[in-house]
Amino acid sequence: MVSFELATLELQMISMIITFIIVTIIAYIALWALDKGTPNIPFVKIQENPTAVAIASFGWILFYALAFTGSLIAPFSLNGSIFIEIFWTVFIVLVACELTLGYIIFLSPYLRYCGVGGLNRIGEEPISVAIFYLGLCILIGILSYASLTTRIVFIGA
Repeated sequence: MVSFELATLELQMISMIITFIIVTIIAYIALWALDKGTPNIPFVKIQENPTAVAIASFGWILFYALAFTGSLIAPFSLNGSIFIEIFWTVFIVLVACELTLGYIIFLSPYLRYCGVGGLNRIGEEPISVAIFYLGLCILIGILSYASLTTRIVFIGA
């Protein structure tokens, strides 16, 4: 016979929900930072086209799926280490987003195929902006999943 304590199950559910909410807030912050870091891409243009709205919404659905899965696999612990875990997640998501964007702008083969003004031309059409936004949501979702499922261990802790 399998038995479990209801209190432990409730604590795990609360931990998972808190983790999901925190990761969603981190995603909003990361997208806001990317929006400010790319002023030539008007993300508001997505609203002009229903197909663009659908593509951007699909990005959020993928993000939520990855964030929810990561929250189920490895929720934050509800003790003193939660602050370290939150810092780790914020650090990974924000730094990796900025490094990825910098890589796209300055170093990647992207320049060879899209030209130096490639990112500037994305803002010309709502569909282009939405597809770029979809990519950002997928990037943030994968980074969130990775940061949740990868635990750092401090020596001596």
